[in-house]
Amino acid sequence: MMGIYILYIIPFVLLQTVFGAVEIQFNVKENPKEYLEGDDVSVMCSLSESVDNANLQWYDNKDVLITNTNSVNKPYIKSLLDQQLLLKLGDASSENSGKYKCKAVVNEVPIEKTFHVVVKEALKFRDCPLKQIGILGQPSEIKCSAYGGQLTVVTFWEKEGSGLSGDNIQQSSNSLKIKDTSMLDEGKYIYNAISNSDGQSGEKRIDFVVYSAPKIVEPVTQTESIVGQPATLFCKAKGIPDPVIEWRKEGSTNILTTTDRLRVSTNKEGADVQGILNITSVIKDDEALYTCTAKNEASDENLVVVDEKSAQLTVRIPPTIEKADDGKGKENGPANLVCTARGDPIPQMIWIKEKTGDRFSPGTTDDGKTVKQVEDNTPGNLGATLTLSFTSLQHSDAGEYKCEAVNKAATASKIVNLEVEYKPNFNDQGPTTFYNWENNDSPYIICTSNGNPVPSFRWKKGDQEIRSTDPYYEIMSPEVDPENPHRAVSKLKVGHIHNLDKMHYW
Repeated sequence: MMGIYILYIIPFVLLQTVFGAVEIQFNVKENPKEYLEGDDVSVMCSLSESVDNANLQWYDNKDVLITNTNSVNKPYIKSLLDQQLLLKLGDASSENSGKYKCKAVVNEVPIEKTFHVVVKEALKFRDCPLKQIGILGQPSEIKCSAYGGQLTVVTFWEKEGSGLSGDNIQQSSNSLKIKDTSMLDEGKYIYNAISNSDGQSGEKRIDFVVYSAPKIVEPVTQTESIVGQPATLFCKAKGIPDPVIEWRKEGSTNILTTTDRLRVSTNKEGADVQGILNITSVIKDDEALYTCTAKNEASDENLVVVDEKSAQLTVRIPPTIEKADDGKGKENGPANLVCTARGDPIPQMIWIKEKTGDRFSPGTTDDGKTVKQVEDNTPGNLGATLTLSFTSLQHSDAGEYKCEAVNKAATASKIVNLEVEYKPNFNDQGPTTFYNWENNDSPYIICTSNGNPVPSFRWKKGDQEIRSTDPYYEIMSPEVDPENPHRAVSKLKVGHIHNLDKMHYW
């Protein structure tokens, strides 16, 4: 605020009489004239009698003719009615103090008169914010000071509605210190200043508000989510006034705001504010340390630091079976079943034989079988490969095997087939003797064999091979067992039965 200066305008009269009558006069009686800093200084010059072509002029405090008529700039002059010339200096200051002259020519005789401006320094205030803040439970200071050049200033403090007393408050000429701030200290304080030199006085009314520092009352909990699913982080804080909660992601100073996938919101819960960061559909790049910051006007004014808490968001990727192929080998020979899975964390894997439920986990070394899991720690593409190795295949090893991968997110599986090639056997033959009555229709003679590939059949009577074109015999096409693709059945029908037919068929 510009101080108030007092302009003393001391008229310096050079009176030249034209026939002893016409003279210059001012509209301001005091001369010199005192002004306070900041006061408006306007002086009008005129003649005591009307004279044609008098041509009034103003000269500044450096005795330079003033010609400016633009009111935007100071000083400026303005001609008025009845031969009046206004001088406008604007706000009084030490720069525009001094002697100003008004001149005129009357009947070819110059006359002039001096107007003396004296600027007096005003009582001023500084460092007096109209709103000041204290922090609950901490020392506070209400500031204000008064000054005025050569003035002798006396100051004192008051509180509206109550007095100032007690050991908790210490007054000085430019501050009011509170040792331990409480809510009772909130209110309007009045700072008074009086000049002993010239009686100037003034006051400043300061609103003192008590805030409490922002504090996070419930830490952000560490959380996990699965790719494609939502994740929500919570942060509860309190303070006076209610704190603003901001979220930042590790590696960036930017404050997170609501986007297509992010929703930042707050809820008022009693005296607390609940900050919520919701990610609608998590991706792996969302995995990071997130920081919740609570701040209010107290922290904005640097009276206290903000409060921060951080928590890790861990994003899990469900396992997927990247590759699992069927296996094949010969009886008594080697074979491998290989399964590769991806996921985060790296999945734990196992082979399971579907028919028997036998489980083959990493580290298994039993009955000619070994299981080994090799992990792939490539960032962003974690995975593992599980290999079930057979050193000496048996045809009983054949069948369906399930590769199963499990991590904290989910389970994935795929079924493959292990094919074992082995020579034919008659392990499932069943009856080998068949009966019928002479001259009756003969039943089928049944031959059952296992093998991979599926075996083919030939029938003999004694040492004589039976052909499909032979009379009295009918060889049916082999049938594959629907429950075992490596088991086949062949049937032979004998058309004429007599004692001679009682022989071995094979």
